[in-house]
Amino acid sequence: MGMVMMSTVMTPRAADIRSHCARTISHPRSTVKWASGTPSLVRRFLPAPPGPGLAAPAAGSYPIYNPKRAMIRFALAIGSLACLLGSASPALPQGNDAAVAARAALDEYIRAWNEEDNDAIAAITNFPRISIGLNGQVIVRDNPEEIVVDFDILRAAEGWDHTTLDLVDATQVSPDKVHFRVVTSRRQADGSPYRTTPALYIITNQGGHWGLQVQSVLPPTFSAR
Repeated sequence: MGMVMMSTVMTPRAADIRSHCARTISHPRSTVKWASGTPSLVRRFLPAPPGPGLAAPAAGSYPIYNPKRAMIRFALAIGSLACLLGSASPALPQGNDAAVAARAALDEYIRAWNEEDNDAIAAITNFPRISIGLNGQVIVRDNPEEIVVDFDILRAAEGWDHTTLDLVDATQVSPDKVHFRVVTSRRQADGSPYRTTPALYIITNQGGHWGLQVQSVLPPTFSAR
């Protein structure tokens, strides 16, 4: 079997870089001026003078390391960075107030639902209210008068007595909106569930009023019917 000879073609740019690096590495650092007490780590990593064939810097242009001045500059740099980070961070409510207020609104919505109180449901709603059904159907309610739930039919058709929040997880929180991953169960009078449904509830803050604005439900994970 024949042997294939391979050669490396070095471009002028690569050759220049390698030549320069070789000269720089081999060049002594004796021309660098150091202050007394300069750490060896600084002496090791201060850039070396240029090699032969390169322009030499003006006399005295190499820095003299001053430990005290370096520490002052370092402290000032850290302080400036802290100020920049502080001014750039979002102004989230302290103590996670947004999540707490949104959760209170969600609890109030469930309470109003279980009390069969359409007025209270409308009061804890922000409009337009958007409901997305199991199959993607969208219902938009523009005002409180459109919040009408016939609980008599719900009881007669399903045997519904009350609804529970089985899971509430604030997945995204901002000062004026909170996304909740929710699992609810519709239950009979004895407390037994007959339908468990995962959903996304979005609670928003409109002019200081926290209320349910978006409700998107998925197919039930449990159904006794």
